[in-house]
Amino acid sequence: MFDKRKQRFSAVLPAATELGIVAERRPPRVLLLDALPFDVQVAGDYEVVEDCTGLFDVVLTTTRFDEQQWEQFLLQSANPLAPLIALDPAFGDRADVLLSMDGPGDVAHAVHAVQPLLRRVQALPRLAPGPDRLSLIALGLAFTRQVPLTAGWAPDRPESVHYGLLTGVGRQRDLLERLTVSGLLRRRFFERLNTCRSCGSSRIHAREVCCRCQSSDLTEHQLLHHYACGLQAPEPVFERAGGYECPKCRKAIRHYGVDYDKPGQVIGCGACNATISEPDVAFACADCGATSDAERVMATTWHHYDLTTAGTRAVESGDLLPADAVEAQGDLQEFRMLVRNYAHVAEREDRPLTLVRFELMEGLRPAEARAMQHLVVLIRESARKGDRVVAMEGGALAFLPETDATQARPLLERVEACVREQLADRYELAVHVIPRERILAMVGELA
Repeated sequence: MFDKRKQRFSAVLPAATELGIVAERRPPRVLLLDALPFDVQVAGDYEVVEDCTGLFDVVLTTTRFDEQQWEQFLLQSANPLAPLIALDPAFGDRADVLLSMDGPGDVAHAVHAVQPLLRRVQALPRLAPGPDRLSLIALGLAFTRQVPLTAGWAPDRPESVHYGLLTGVGRQRDLLERLTVSGLLRRRFFERLNTCRSCGSSRIHAREVCCRCQSSDLTEHQLLHHYACGLQAPEPVFERAGGYECPKCRKAIRHYGVDYDKPGQVIGCGACNATISEPDVAFACADCGATSDAERVMATTWHHYDLTTAGTRAVESGDLLPADAVEAQGDLQEFRMLVRNYAHVAEREDRPLTLVRFELMEGLRPAEARAMQHLVVLIRESARKGDRVVAMEGGALAFLPETDATQARPLLERVEACVREQLADRYELAVHVIPRERILAMVGELA
């Protein structure tokens, strides 16, 4: 009757007291967003409230889904991560309980069913208003529901892809990509879609068009070759009442293999009457009507997203960039002292030592601060125990004791692979390996 994400109830169920809903301090507060389709009597150990800006624990809605209204609810609500009990299946993955309403007992059973989720939500700090609120909601939904942010097909939307758990959150992909660049989410490939350059829609239709006039009014014809005069043309050119006649020499053509043969096919354009051997491929947008050829069409890559360790810490702290989200393992001055001491010992004992400088560029400019922080996270996750990593202006430094340039190669390959997977859509990585004899000079230049 139940699965991990949703429950559907169709029978009148016992009151909450019979189901064992017992709050430690107070009954759960159920926010009722609209009128129930029956004369509800509060049955069981829960309290109905109607103010989304006040205290509540669970949301109950029976109205038809309206995405704009739901986004306003997320922005204004005192508890946007609260478990959602809904009658409308349009809420999709966002509904924690999809209810078939037969009476007040169903509400009580649903409130009971979401108690484990409710406890996870209550353990988190309240989300304050601000520019990071929707980002923290996205991370919080994945954390409390213990699921990834999964992409799914949505043919009713111009982008053709939707993240059901983020219902009500606008510009979902942009938000998730920003969180990925910040190191709070990790991508898994879902699909790559062609996209209209004019409006960004993925509802674009691939079609064959005339290479001269770009019309899709194309018809395939059999090609006829008249042996006597050598004329080779589309079959309709030869057609006459009762058979074939050559338009060049005006002779009747009767016998296949004696008078003529059919060496292949050609394509005729009904718009400009051109005859072509191969059509071009072009795309037409079903939303704005714009057309583009195959070489100029854009492509958008969609991913599923998993919480990283830094993302989990952000949710638990209520701060999108908590102070420990990117640990540089000591500030730059401490790093410089450490490297200098190691370098002197390595030169004296003739031991291998390598310093690697990573630079993350956006075009001709250094990447933004959050992308730099994400780079440091990627390097730290790829490094070995004993390696030291620190952020610096324009990138990051990795200090690799007892390691020569050849031995450093696996780390560089791991970092480069992570950057290609998570940051290459926008940024480019430059890697500089500094050998032992140049490390002291390099460290001396650090501010």
